Amino acid sequence: FKQKTAYEIRNCDWSSDVCSSDLHFRPALLVADVAGELSPESLPVDAPRIPLQAGRVNRVYRIAHPMGDLVRREHAPDEFAKSVGADPSVEVRAQRLAAAAGLAPPVLHHDPIAGVVWMPFVDGAALENLWWRSAARRRVMQVALEALRAVQPSVDIPTLSLDHRIAELQGRLLAVDRSAAGRLASDCSAARVGLTRYDWSRAGERCLVHSDLGPHNVLVRGDGSLSLLDWEYAHVGHAFEDLAGLQIAAGADAGDLRAVLLEWCAALPAIDDPAGRLDALVMARRALDALWLALVEARGQTTHPSKTDRRIGP
Repeated sequence: FKQKTAYEIRNCDWSSDVCSSDLHFRPALLVADVAGELSPESLPVDAPRIPLQAGRVNRVYRIAHPMGDLVRREHAPDEFAKSVGADPSVEVRAQRLAAAAGLAPPVLHHDPIAGVVWMPFVDGAALENLWWRSAARRRVMQVALEALRAVQPSVDIPTLSLDHRIAELQGRLLAVDRSAAGRLASDCSAARVGLTRYDWSRAGERCLVHSDLGPHNVLVRGDGSLSLLDWEYAHVGHAFEDLAGLQIAAGADAGDLRAVLLEWCAALPAIDDPAGRLDALVMARRALDALWLALVEARGQTTHPSKTDRRIGP
C-alpha cells in the first residue's frame, strides 16, 4: 500500500517515485534475450544519464539510446525500502503483470543485485489534476481500473491486510521516533477501527492493487489510453483501494470526484455499503501516508546512493 505525497511530472517536482512508459519505444530494434527482455550487453550502462527524479526513496534517469531512449530506475537499499512498506521484487513482478495487460511500461531488464530496473521512455503527458471533469478521461480511467481488476495476480504478489500494515508501520515508527508515533496514534487507531467494520477477504472483491494511483503516477498515451507507473507498493487487495487512492490524490477537489467514484463502486456486484467501505479505505490510506512520511523523515532518507555508482549526484 502506497504511503507518500503526490507528484506532478509536468511541474518538474521530482519529490516522488516516477518512471516513464513505452509510448514511443521501438522494441524490435533492441537486442533481447529469450524472455523478451534486454540482454545485459544491450544496456547503455555508461551512457550519460538525465535525472528525471531524485526522490526520497528511488531515483530515475532517462538515458539516450540510438535505438530508443530508456529509463533506468534505481531502487533504494532493500532494508530501507522494506522498512517503509516497499518491495522492489514485488514491484517488478506486478509491473510485468500490468504490462502484459497494456497498463504499464514493460520491464526490459531487472538486476536485483544492483537494484536497477530498465524500461522504455515515453514522451507522454501527465494525467490532469482534474481529470474526472473530462468525460474522455473518466472513460479511460474506468477502462484502466476494469483491466486492473481483470489481471490475475500471481502467487508471488502478496495479499495485504491494511490493518496489519498500519500496525506494522506504527511499530517501526515507534522504534525510531516515539514522538511522531504518538502524534499519529489516534488517527491510526481510528483507521484500524474503520477497517474492522467490513469483511475485506471475499475472493470476488480482491484484485491486483496499484496502491498509488493518481495523476502523479499516470501518463496519457498518444491514443488517450493510460499507462500506470510506480508499482512498488502493489499487492493483492480490495477492488476499492485504488479508488480511495484517487480520492486522496484529488485533495481539496475530491468533492465532485467522490460522486464519480461512488458510481463506479456501485457498479461492482454484491459489495455492501460501498460508501462506507470507500471512507474506511480513505482513512486507512491517509494513516499509511502519514506513517510513511514520518518513517522517511525519522530515518533521514532524502536520497540514496546507487548500489552501482555512488558518484551519481542527487
